[in-house]
Amino acid sequence: MLLSGDGATFFTGITSLAGPDSSGDAGDLTVIAGNLEVRDGAEISASVFGPRQGGNVMINATDITLQDRGRISAGGIGAGLAGQIFIKALDNLRLVNGSQISVATDQANAGDVTLEVGSLLHLRDSSITSSVAGGTSDGGDITISNPTFVVPDGDQIIADAARGRSGNIQIETDFLLASPDSRVEASGRL
Repeated sequence: MLLSGDGATFFTGITSLAGPDSSGDAGDLTVIAGNLEVRDGAEISASVFGPRQGGNVMINATDITLQDRGRISAGGIGAGLAGQIFIKALDNLRLVNGSQISVATDQANAGDVTLEVGSLLHLRDSSITSSVAGGTSDGGDITISNPTFVVPDGDQIIADAARGRSGNIQIETDFLLASPDSRVEASGRL
């Protein structure tokens, strides 16, 4: 499965969205594929505007590649609660050239990012984050389990909360081969 954007002018991808006047929560979004490639600004996302619950993003594939600003995200705008991201890559998960896996909220608690990878997690100039921009809410956890190799190259794996508790970062791997300019960081104000 290929999702290819036009570089960011228009939204290209798959989304579940509860708008500002919505009376309900955003729905969950599930993608099952053999190989999944999200590139050129395309996105798989679940978002909510206002005081509702955002949907979860669940992806199951053999190989997953995010390239050239490809994104998988869950977000809460205003007082919205972000859902969680669950990704299972039976073989490899690659993030390349400004790509992101991101859970972000403005004020409410951020959801968790859970990655299960069979062989290789490779990041190059990309990021995996769970963050809260403002308020006193807590950031979500980032859990990476099972890959034989984790190779961050100029990347960021960050759990952050502006004034609340940051989430935890847990990486279980046989080999962590990080470049000197890569960051793995959990930061909060409590």
